[in-house]
Amino acid sequence: MKRATLAYLTLVVSLIAVVALNIRRQGQADEKLSFLHSKAEALGIGSSSVLASKVDRDRKVTTRSSTPLGKFDQETIQFIKEKSAARNGGPAVANLQDRQNRITDIIQSLNDSQFHQYILNVLDCQELDDKERMSHCELAFNLAMKLDGKDGLLRYMQFPDLVEKGVVQGAVCYSIISWARSDLEGAISFTKDFMSRYPDLISDSSLRSKPYFAIENAKTSIIKQVAETDRSRAMQLMTELDIKYPDDCIFDILKASVKAGDSLAALQDVREFINSSDSSSDTADVYESALNYFGGQCQKMGFDAGVAWIKEAQLTQSETYQLCRNFGGSMQTEDAAKWIDWFNTNLPEKSSASIAKNIIFNWTNSDYKAVGNWLNTLPASKEKYLKVSKYAYTISDYEPEDAVDWLESIPEDQRQNEAKCRIYNNLLEKNPNDPSKAEDFAVRNHIPIQ
Repeated sequence: MKRATLAYLTLVVSLIAVVALNIRRQGQADEKLSFLHSKAEALGIGSSSVLASKVDRDRKVTTRSSTPLGKFDQETIQFIKEKSAARNGGPAVANLQDRQNRITDIIQSLNDSQFHQYILNVLDCQELDDKERMSHCELAFNLAMKLDGKDGLLRYMQFPDLVEKGVVQGAVCYSIISWARSDLEGAISFTKDFMSRYPDLISDSSLRSKPYFAIENAKTSIIKQVAETDRSRAMQLMTELDIKYPDDCIFDILKASVKAGDSLAALQDVREFINSSDSSSDTADVYESALNYFGGQCQKMGFDAGVAWIKEAQLTQSETYQLCRNFGGSMQTEDAAKWIDWFNTNLPEKSSASIAKNIIFNWTNSDYKAVGNWLNTLPASKEKYLKVSKYAYTISDYEPEDAVDWLESIPEDQRQNEAKCRIYNNLLEKNPNDPSKAEDFAVRNHIPIQ
């Protein structure tokens, strides 16, 4: 009996020694992997390949057919089914928040291999339908990315079938942006890799209305971050990251990078980018958008500084029109008349009239009495009559009787139909119980009344 007991104890001790040796070896392997990971980062090698090797190693010891549910347990499955039933009109889920918190804690506590197996178990669960499986995978990836954007993205990329289906959308965008805050180059490298592996997913022509993965937003955010310290490289990234709407992006780059006194240098950077680009159609839109941005800056500078900037920038008449075509919204009201006079002198009549129309509209909404005083100083001309018609049209919304006086102060054949109709409708609206003023105005101005 003593011999049997001794043999048994010897066997147990031997087994413990073997297990301890294996645990020590596994720990040494993980320490070595961690060491190689840090060396790879120091050498500038992407961490995704290192992390992927660890995930691949773990996957070899976890198979979809033989591994039990583990962390993805029956309690979680029951909760998913109850939530699905509640969404379809069934009873409310009992202890919803506590049970949801439990699942969140489980998912966010998983290491790489455990998380990978968790997703595999969800996908293999026959008690759930496709919609329930995809919904829970989306929850798991969202939680992983919320906890760590970079780590969550790399876990997600281990499931290309789910990437193709777009299981998560906005989370990919936010995770790339989060990654870029701490590792800009790593986020850029990941984004380029994503683009090369899934080109069809980011070439959707409806990106503006339905951005796939919101990847375009992530790329733009990266570029804006780069622009804060390196405007030229940010512009180059528009090409490298295949920005779909560079005309929008250049505006963001300039907004993020242009500091006081820096706008002429920024314009030169844009011109150099345009000259080095291969796509003439895209660059035309980019330059137009850039000029629109600088136009807003000129308005804020004030008239004297704005005109000096335009001259120093050596803009052509066409460029000047593009720069100023949206003038009015950001303009200092005391500069409005000066700008209108300057355009009359320095731009073709049609271009000048178009810009003046915008300026007068915005100026009138800010200080319509000052506009009226200015109009009274102008000599009689077709240009003045056009301005008066536009002015009468605008003020009729709040002073329709004054609008009548202004419009009827110019020759009848110079009164624009849109102004006459607008005034008539506003007179009726202001005096619903006494339409006589509107009717008299209509007769004098030959407006047909039905």
